[in-house]
Amino acid sequence: MKKQSRFFLGSSYYPPFHSPEEWIEDFQRMKEMGMNSLRTAELIASWEWIEPKKGEFDFSWLDRTFELSEKRGMELLLGTGAGSPPIWLLDLYPDIQIISQEGAPYPTGAVWGWACIDHPGFIEESDRYLRELLKRYKDHPSLLGWQIHNEIGHPNLAATPGVQVHYCYCDHTAELFREWLKRKYQQDLEALSEAWACTPTRHRYSNWAQVRPPRAWPESWGSPGAWLDWRTFVNKDFANLVARQNTIIKEEDSIHPTTTNLVVQDWGVSRGIDPWLYAEHVDAIGYDLYPIDRHKKEPWYASLRMDYALSWSIHSGKPLWLPEIESGPIGGWVLGPAHYTTGADIRRYDLEAIAHGGKMLLYQGYREWDPLPLHWGALVDLEGKPTERYHAAAQINKMILEHEELFLEAMPVRAEVALLYNQANATAVYGMGGIDFLNDAISGLYGSLWKNNIPVEFVTPDLLIQGLGHEYKVIFLPFMMLIDEACGNALKDYVHQGGVLVGFAKCGMLDGRSWTWHRRPGAGLDEVFGICETSIRPEEDVEIVFDKDAAPLGLGSEKLAGYWHRQDFFVDDDVEILGRFMDGKPASTRHQVGNGWAYAFGTHLDIAARKHAAGNYQEFWAKLLDEHGVRPPLRIQGDELLDGHLLTRDDQTICIVANHSSEQQKFSVTLANRANWTTITELQTGKHLEHTVRDDNLTITFDLEAFDGAAVLCE
Repeated sequence: MKKQSRFFLGSSYYPPFHSPEEWIEDFQRMKEMGMNSLRTAELIASWEWIEPKKGEFDFSWLDRTFELSEKRGMELLLGTGAGSPPIWLLDLYPDIQIISQEGAPYPTGAVWGWACIDHPGFIEESDRYLRELLKRYKDHPSLLGWQIHNEIGHPNLAATPGVQVHYCYCDHTAELFREWLKRKYQQDLEALSEAWACTPTRHRYSNWAQVRPPRAWPESWGSPGAWLDWRTFVNKDFANLVARQNTIIKEEDSIHPTTTNLVVQDWGVSRGIDPWLYAEHVDAIGYDLYPIDRHKKEPWYASLRMDYALSWSIHSGKPLWLPEIESGPIGGWVLGPAHYTTGADIRRYDLEAIAHGGKMLLYQGYREWDPLPLHWGALVDLEGKPTERYHAAAQINKMILEHEELFLEAMPVRAEVALLYNQANATAVYGMGGIDFLNDAISGLYGSLWKNNIPVEFVTPDLLIQGLGHEYKVIFLPFMMLIDEACGNALKDYVHQGGVLVGFAKCGMLDGRSWTWHRRPGAGLDEVFGICETSIRPEEDVEIVFDKDAAPLGLGSEKLAGYWHRQDFFVDDDVEILGRFMDGKPASTRHQVGNGWAYAFGTHLDIAARKHAAGNYQEFWAKLLDEHGVRPPLRIQGDELLDGHLLTRDDQTICIVANHSSEQQKFSVTLANRANWTTITELQTGKHLEHTVRDDNLTITFDLEAFDGAAVLCE
């Protein structure tokens, strides 16, 4: 595969929805604004527009798109079409639609993903179509690479609004599921019967034909073990589709990179997506960014999602691309747009993406198209005329192209703090009605750390087992209900070797089968934390009062409100009690194990930070992290709605700041141990900025407009 030699800047573009005369004008304006890349044929104009009848191809518009791109030095990211199956597939294969747990087929003529990826007809036809694309375009000088599918996963929209259903329950998927179970349980039906045991519905299977995908959630008294197996299979099934198409591409084209663009809702569990499975099957990590920080209640929203994607990139060693970035007013149909995207938003979104290591910025899309009254704004309007967003994107493009090598090579400062994310845990709590708790726990923790300018990455049980957890000084366990024995052993080792572990109420409740551990925290973590649960219950107004002598945190007698649960526990003799519930019983502890420390909290302080407006969670976590040598790489003085990140390359650092406030902000950024830097330049304007040096720290002061961003080069 060829090395990425340029920073990809561009958009999605769908020529069949515009006249050939407009193509010329559009391409000229794209080139003028600094675009060097396009994405096309992945979904909106794709397989069904190129092969309207089986075996009858019309490549004319796509050939012309390649020709216009080549003349202007632009490259095309070409979709494989798997996300946009043509309607004639239904004529050939009447049973090709995905089937819900209620037995209803998902409608055609709706959102993508209506055809079952396990149907032999879909596999044969989609792979055949891909080979036709490879034959025609693999050697084209303007080919950038291949995008496999589009936002893969089962439909992101319910056939009936507000009704959550799951797919696919057709015979083809059910048979593949049985084959997967046979491998997992080594053909032992009794072992499967035991794993799927659920007291009210304890089936004992006598032949494999009786084994079916579960149609009931655990919350509806369905088997937790069956649910976890089923959703794990679905995750792997989608990843296998990407792997198969990647293999086909590499057989014919070993030069051009592959990617697939992921969008994560409910951490992927509702659609059947485990993002961590895809890195090994593609050459570049693809992530779509639609920030939706609409009401400015969570200014860290984009940063959180980007850090999640960055973590896949870091641990796979593969570049992070953004094949789709919001480019205009979006959402709402006749009631919309739900949000009016401005030029300042464009700059802010782009800078957030760059700050988290993005090496491709493609808007969705360049130009609006008529048949979608959803409100899906673009950089230019329906007649192709530039908007303020076009000019804002041009400004970002100009900045990047003037410093292209620097932006291509500079990478975010690595985090010393990680949040443990486990897809099995997310799947279990989703099925048991707890996905909002998981989302609140991750957001609550992340938001508190974000306000402290503490970089955060994500780590998985597999990475812990590989020993990669030791890259982090502190690992948090947000709403980590399911911890299996292997993950528990990896966490023990992490603490013994000097790591700091932070857990909350009900941590380690479930084992790898979704059964309840007898001693909680489970998986041996009771030994790590030095506690064992004696009781747990929901309790309103649960609070922790920290002891005056809790010197490590320096909190005095401060109180912090918890959330939902109160967990009481027996405390080992060598465990330090940091705080107590209002009745005096232990609520917060820390335990030294080997060279490391384990902190336990008997309520959900991870969720509380999101649920309670009052409460000094930000300062609390800052003090705990400081105690263990974790300090922010930069400090921002100003409104708490300011977001700051650092990119570094050799002796150059880019400080990127985003203003999520509705008002102009005058603020200062301080970077430690940077007294030798003498040139401070705001890259969008080229202006040199005020700066001072004190105690070996560099402080930069400047103004930033509402909802805007800035990139400052320090040399």
